[in-house]
Amino acid sequence: MKRALLFSLMTVLFLASCGTSSAAVSSSIIVVNKGYTKSQNSYWIQVYDPKNARDTFKIIVKDKMAWSLLKNNQEYFSVYIKKGNQNVLKQIRND
Repeated sequence: MKRALLFSLMTVLFLASCGTSSAAVSSSIIVVNKGYTKSQNSYWIQVYDPKNARDTFKIIVKDKMAWSLLKNNQEYFSVYIKKGNQNVLKQIRND
């Protein structure tokens, strides 16, 4: 009985520690740089939120055509998924 309870508890703790939470974020952003990482085969934009901090952060852009239309020093309204240290663009429109 003790073994089964201990095993169940360890399983629950293991599964709880494996999950990484994600959150959808919607905000205005200004693109300051954009690029392509060949090793990861991914397009990205470096942005900041003009209404909050001036600290920049990267957002992965999975659609090459959308990435190519984005311009530096342009403000956009975006929705992106924040999961751990990675941000992935879901929607973007010109403000």
